[in-house]
Amino acid sequence: MRLTVDQAHLATGVQSVSRAVSGKTTIPVLQGILISAAAGKITLKAYDMEMGISCPVDGEVVEEGAIVLPAKVVAEIVKRIPGGKISIDVDRGNYSARLTWSRSEFTIHGLDAGQFPVLPETGGDAALTVDAEAFRGLIRQTTFATAQGDARPVLTGVLLEAQGRDMAMVAIDGVRLALRRAYLSKDGSAEVKAIVPGRALNEAARLVSGGEGGVTVQIGRGHASFAAGGAVVVSRLLEGQFPPYQQIIPKSYSTTVTVRREEFHDACERASVVSYDQDNTVHLRIARGGVAVSAASPDVGKVREEIDAQVEGEEIDIAFNARLVMEGLRALDSDDVLLRTTGKFSPACIRPVEHENFVYVVMPLRTADVA
Repeated sequence: MRLTVDQAHLATGVQSVSRAVSGKTTIPVLQGILISAAAGKITLKAYDMEMGISCPVDGEVVEEGAIVLPAKVVAEIVKRIPGGKISIDVDRGNYSARLTWSRSEFTIHGLDAGQFPVLPETGGDAALTVDAEAFRGLIRQTTFATAQGDARPVLTGVLLEAQGRDMAMVAIDGVRLALRRAYLSKDGSAEVKAIVPGRALNEAARLVSGGEGGVTVQIGRGHASFAAGGAVVVSRLLEGQFPPYQQIIPKSYSTTVTVRREEFHDACERASVVSYDQDNTVHLRIARGGVAVSAASPDVGKVREEIDAQVEGEEIDIAFNARLVMEGLRALDSDDVLLRTTGKFSPACIRPVEHENFVYVVMPLRTADVA
């Protein structure tokens, strides 16, 4: 194999696929990046048997071929090469690649490309096209609420549902829920319901970051794929029963607060500086005059802030984990938000004033001051 690529293009491609390189395996080929040149195209691939990423790289193919090179070495050397053209020549006899630029050269020992596992084909008829901006929004406003750790693997993923022109992603970690809806420009080819690992969705969003056009989503054969601009992320689907999220979202509310998102977020953030307990507790006193945000710690001190708000319904004292509230507020794009609750120990809902495309539900805390 012989090819010529621009250093910046190669560095970007290596960085993109490196996120799918396995860091917990003793199998050398899974610690590498497959570089292939065929039909005038250069492609980089990495696959850790759970998620795979394929990324095209602009360049000139002089001679077709393929090789697997250790990801860490390739990434370290490519980012240190000055900008400009890099020539890559592969010696098929000993599976080594010689990188040359200017008057310098670097030889890397690699592996036979035939050992590299083939990325799964999703197949099936469940396919749909999502606007790139809407796709990024779906992921940004849900994956942050997935569970961390493997106690309940199904909660580390996002439920993806689509039917006709309606699409939704839902994440639940046991104490909160994030639901984002979007509307497709045309009907999908089939009804879709699958649980996709949050990690894979974040990588898919990163791959189309800043891009326009559409993202093709395919679900089938236990895998999902997300393709845009020649790049593809393939991921194993999670198995298990996703919680019945519709039952978690309250159907009615006794208290509704309309408040400026930034003011509410900043007040909670300042209160969290004082609140160093395990739950990062902040208290809200919701009354006709607005919302009082407070926190106290015997080691640090106490804080109380009042922010303007429009309050409808019952007055209430309620406590939350400040981090959970702030993460929900940061996910919102609206200047004004609604905070709704049915009681001091019932799930509270935060959403934009303008629409219901995004819903964030968070459980309150039981504290000595709220009992």
